[in-house]
This record gives sequence, C-alpha cells and structure tokens, in this order.
Amino acid sequence: MPTSPRLVELRFLAEEARVWTCLYEHGEPVQYAHVARPLRLAEVQTRYASRPWAAEMPSAGRPLTAAILLALRRRGVALASLTHAAGLSSIGDAELDAVLPLPERYDIPARTVTLVEAARARGGRVIAVGTTVVRALEGATREAGRLEAGAGVTGLVIGPGFAPRCVDGLLTGMHAPGESHYELLRAFVRRPWLDAAIAHAERAGYRNHEFGDTCLIGPDVVAARARPSAA
Repeated sequence: MPTSPRLVELRFLAEEARVWTCLYEHGEPVQYAHVARPLRLAEVQTRYASRPWAAEMPSAGRPLTAAILLALRRRGVALASLTHAAGLSSIGDAELDAVLPLPERYDIPARTVTLVEAARARGGRVIAVGTTVVRALEGATREAGRLEAGAGVTGLVIGPGFAPRCVDGLLTGMHAPGESHYELLRAFVRRPWLDAAIAHAERAGYRNHEFGDTCLIGPDVVAARARPSAA
C-alpha cells in the first residue's frame, strides 16, 4: 500500500542534461509559507552548490560565505564535500509528514573519506553542515561498517539513543520539539540542553525556519550566533 496518494515517482524520458535544462528554465524553488514573495533560485542555494540533487534548500549552509570558508581554511579547518538528495522536511500532509524523512540518495567522494580519516587520526572532530549531511555520513557508515566512498541510498532515521559513528557535531538551524530534525539533534545533545538553547533563542529573538539563524551543536557544545535574515 502506498505511503500516501500524494507520494509519486517520476520517470523522465529525456536525456539527463535536457531534464536539468528544462527544470532550470521552467521550475520554481520550494516556496515557504513564511516568506511572502516568490523566491529566486539563487536565494535557496549555498555558495558552494554543485550538483542539483536536493529538493529542499540545504539551509544550514547558507551563512557560509566564501569569506567565512576561506577564514576557516586559514585556521586549519579542512573542508570536505558530499552530495545528498535531501527531500522535503514537511509538506503539511500529516499522514505523509509522519513517515518523513524518506530514503535519500548520497554520493561521498574518496577525498572526503580521506579527510574524515585524517581528522580522526589527529584527534580532530567531524562537523557536518546540516542534518541532511549527518544522515548521509551516518547512513553510509552503517551500510559498510565504516565510512566508504561511493553512491548509495539511506533510509536511516536518527534520534535519541542513536550513537553517531562518524559525525561529532553539526551546524543546524533552529528546530522545535516534535520535528524530525529536532529528534536528530537529540542524538548529539541531551534534551535539557536543547530546550535551554531553544528558550534562550526565543528570548534573544533568534530566527527559525529556513532563513533563520544557525547553531553549532555537539556533545560538548551548544552555541548559537544570530545573523541577519536574508529573506
């Protein structure tokens, strides 16, 4: 039985290059209810966007400008990439939202595996940019028993009690209790700390949703820094 009548699978008959051309010519980004005006494609892409796999904006990486990435590299932070076909986090259909996130594709380059192993060897930490990157890395690690390069699909759902094997912490937006993204954060930080961080963010006027503020979450840090909204 289908999960929901609203969940469909599309197959395109044209060549891949032609499909992407048509999507860029005629498609529109996901439009969020809390943003009044239509969004431009550039507003929902990160500065380091590459292959157009994601259905929804990878919002955790939006604050990472070229200047910030360069500053991180100058301070000795190694930057690695991967591709993850992040799906929608919510569509407003209670029946379908209850089973999200659905299985998603990922592709991890060999260089990324090398950098992760090097970080581990020197006692460093692996910080994922966004909950979707956590899912890709942890899903790939569980498939093979260790992080390996290559493409795959993960249906991994991360929540309280989950023991991360690859990721030590993550940059993430502001998430509320009851959301699947919030449950993923509980794999890294105890709920009282998360609740305290959310309460502080509300008092300080931090923004949530896709164009909101970004936090650094990990087992030994719960920090947040406000930034101006871009929408």
